[in-house]
Amino acid sequence: MWTDGGAAIALAPDFWTTSQTIDALAKRDIPQFFRLVQRETGVTQTRLGVAVGLSQAQVSEVMSGSRRVSSVDVLARIAEGLAMPVAARSALFMGSRVPVGGVAVADHDTGSEVTAVYAARGLVSRPSWNDVVIHANRHLWLYGMAELGYALDDDVPDLVERAAQRGCDIRVLLLDPEYSGAVDVDADEGSPPGTLATRTRAALARYRQMQDAAGPAMQIRVFSAPPTVSVVRGDDHMIVTPYLRFFVGGNSPTMELRRATGKMFDRYVKHVQRTWDDAKEWTP
Repeated sequence: MWTDGGAAIALAPDFWTTSQTIDALAKRDIPQFFRLVQRETGVTQTRLGVAVGLSQAQVSEVMSGSRRVSSVDVLARIAEGLAMPVAARSALFMGSRVPVGGVAVADHDTGSEVTAVYAARGLVSRPSWNDVVIHANRHLWLYGMAELGYALDDDVPDLVERAAQRGCDIRVLLLDPEYSGAVDVDADEGSPPGTLATRTRAALARYRQMQDAAGPAMQIRVFSAPPTVSVVRGDDHMIVTPYLRFFVGGNSPTMELRRATGKMFDRYVKHVQRTWDDAKEWTP
């Protein structure tokens, strides 16, 4: 329940697995979903609005049907503001009606290693990203075009330094800012020429500062090849974003993997390792 002191809206775990909740989320029937939240908690429209980043008037319009919620940004605020668990997020963003305790994704083999899926990389919460780093004891890999989001996160330098102290093999592998194909990526994403190179140089400068603190446990390399995927790895936990042409990275579908009996995780490890072997050490 929402308390008068302003605490977050606390929804019982069972709320998220009912057929009514899952069906409303899968249909993106936000008016019905808000009604279910109110029925469960007794929360007012004002309190609900505060939680999800909407005004009371906007919540009223949504619930009356006069305002339609379709923006990914608004859906993401609803998911974050109500601490929506992974299975419920999957229903909301992937349209799945399977009310399971984990992620509602198709499991076509008994070794499936996908534990979460997101319609867009931007929907992955910052705590989820940092959780990969916090629990890494052997391998910490950051591989992608710029990985500027990690580079600019105020918590990451300390997390990386601690990972180095734990004996992690820390690898940062980014697109070479001098790579000629970077201008093609800018064109595909609708960005001014030089945008990606500038972002990558900024990220490399930040990672160099982290390297100074982390010491020899951290290495930085750059690759010169068409970028295909972003991989953030912490031991047997991985967040993977395949790059899609004509979409910025934040809008590309993303998945979390946990190494199990399947081969998907190891295939990404092999891909990163091969790219790492072919890359060169970054020298400003």
